[in-house]
Amino acid sequence: MPSNIEQSGNTVTDGGMLAARDVNVHAPIRPAPKLKTLAAKYRKEVEKNEQVAKKLDTLLMYDTTVDAELNLNLEEKLKVGNRQDLLVDAPRLKEHFYKLVTRHQLYLSAQEIICFLLAEIDHRFKTYVYPSIRRGDTPEEIDQKIHEKVIDPVMNLIEDDVLELDTSYLRGMVYFLTDHCYLYWKL
Repeated sequence: MPSNIEQSGNTVTDGGMLAARDVNVHAPIRPAPKLKTLAAKYRKEVEKNEQVAKKLDTLLMYDTTVDAELNLNLEEKLKVGNRQDLLVDAPRLKEHFYKLVTRHQLYLSAQEIICFLLAEIDHRFKTYVYPSIRRGDTPEEIDQKIHEKVIDPVMNLIEDDVLELDTSYLRGMVYFLTDHCYLYWKL
């Protein structure tokens, strides 16, 4: 293998790359096509005033407490998880999210969007945050993980924001799932 390699006169156009060796590309998370489709469906349902009288089974599932034996409310669960610092914001954000559910529950596609986001938050929390809790990471490290691995990526999935969501609603979903025993804040 030659020790000296010389390149000259190379031209790169249209966003291409020129490299002498490895190229590492970090692609951002792309919006979920399912959410884009559901957003279009939601617009049509609102336009035609196509409302439903019942909740989706998946939304009913999330709205049902998984482990009734624990019989702890959100505040008690956060205390058990040593997260007293969340006692002011968590109940308020959970209720903020639940008002969103109530406001949009008559539209099937809105329920589907909410269920998709709840499932994504549930999965990401259990995959990325709960291991940090089990390791005994500091509250600051856990909050950073929630921000980087749950809230931001899920927010980035939302391309066509027909429900007018922001991070406070997504944080409310975390506490809603905690209240219904889907997410745990203790070992």
